[in-house]
Amino acid sequence: MTQFVVFDLETTGLQPAQHRIVEIAGFVWESETDEIVGEFDTLVNPERNMPADVTQIHGLTAEHVSAAPTFRELAPWLERIFAGRVAVAHNASFDVPFINREFERAGSEFRIVDVACTKIAAGGGRLADVSTSLGVELNDAHQAAGDARATLEVAMILGSGKLLAQLSGFEGVTSTAPPLPPRTLSRYQLGISAELPAQASEFLAALADEDSGANRYLAYLNETFKDLVITDFEWSRLGQLASDAGLDGVQADSLNRHFLAGLETAALRDRVVTELEMSVITAFAEQVGLRPTVTVSEVGGAAQIVEGTLICVTGEPVIDGRIVKRYEVTERIEAAGFTYTDKFGKTQGVGLLLVESYGSQSTKARNAVLWGIPVLSIQDFLLNYAG
Repeated sequence: MTQFVVFDLETTGLQPAQHRIVEIAGFVWESETDEIVGEFDTLVNPERNMPADVTQIHGLTAEHVSAAPTFRELAPWLERIFAGRVAVAHNASFDVPFINREFERAGSEFRIVDVACTKIAAGGGRLADVSTSLGVELNDAHQAAGDARATLEVAMILGSGKLLAQLSGFEGVTSTAPPLPPRTLSRYQLGISAELPAQASEFLAALADEDSGANRYLAYLNETFKDLVITDFEWSRLGQLASDAGLDGVQADSLNRHFLAGLETAALRDRVVTELEMSVITAFAEQVGLRPTVTVSEVGGAAQIVEGTLICVTGEPVIDGRIVKRYEVTERIEAAGFTYTDKFGKTQGVGLLLVESYGSQSTKARNAVLWGIPVLSIQDFLLNYAG
């Protein structure tokens, strides 16, 4: 039986050579039975800055993706999802080169080669237009999960025949990556989407190394936490997985700690733990009976913001749906009695760096952390110091 992986991406821009994936979501569809056997959805840390114009499109900021897994961390898991299946996307000529470039950057030899495009199968047109013409409701456009779901419904209406007809031959590429357990992070977990994720998937958990009971346990633990709630049934299933693998209570608790440590380590990548990141960490820790080892960072607390303070700026934020231009920020800095500079170095005397969003991965933001220069979001500065 042929299975399809119907997926969608959100990115930092349009060119795979320069830009990166910030979100991926999809469905594993068994066409002969019309069964959805697995559903995945995660933000991705792009390891680069998030341009304001793309934030306007998909709504994601640097803060939203700062604690997300990197593509390198996700690559083995994604290989297992795509291996031996036909990849389907709307306008696949965009999505497939993007994800294959990410596999290349991650040092993986895996490439998606069996590809079908719903845009081609439908005779052309944007996803919104094709969806409308086929009576498919497109919710949460420009969110990977919403676009992937619409693409799936379009694919199911068009039928597997039109998709398979686009393949010159089915290669069924296999994955050679070790099947590591994933750690995902979704918009729902951050509270920026109200769309509930799918129930925990045994299919996706089974993609982890079946010879390693610990990996299978961690994979299912990640699946159960997608909706931030571990139910009694899911606890029971976790207990069964531990028992099947010969793990006792102490070992299972150690795996819970390992998962929590992964959440905390990701949040500390930029040495700042935001309230958003802490909310996810706390939600998990409370349910497994553990205490977090991190707390919310006092962002900008060390800054001595007084009249004349030298302030530098990186990036442009999106506030209330509008890009706030650099010149607007610099004017507000000067009007509030501070001094603006576009020079940023160890010896420039800069007392504060304003960033477009906490979690910014611009060079200036990274250097500010290394040099001990306080960082504040532009929005917080405008609200608290330049009102």
